[in-house]
Amino acid sequence: VKIVNPGPNANLTGWRLRAPGGAEYAFNEFSLVAQGAVLIHTAEGIDTSIDLYWDLKEPVWNSGDEVQLLDALGNVRSVFFIP
Repeated sequence: VKIVNPGPNANLTGWRLRAPGGAEYAFNEFSLVAQGAVLIHTAEGIDTSIDLYWDLKEPVWNSGDEVQLLDALGNVRSVFFIP
């Protein structure tokens, strides 16, 4: 999943990506600069400033799935459907 920040710098600490069935990826201390982007991978890997890894053994996304981006208070801030 690619998250793009069209606005000013954003602190995503405590934000979550929610997959169908309730699986969630939680952002640790993480900020996204203005006009920046980050890729969230479900696979195993080492986090960088532009790639974050969920470290799962199997994918959680299927075609047609709804992905929700929730802020630190649990409010849905964005929804994306997997093509």
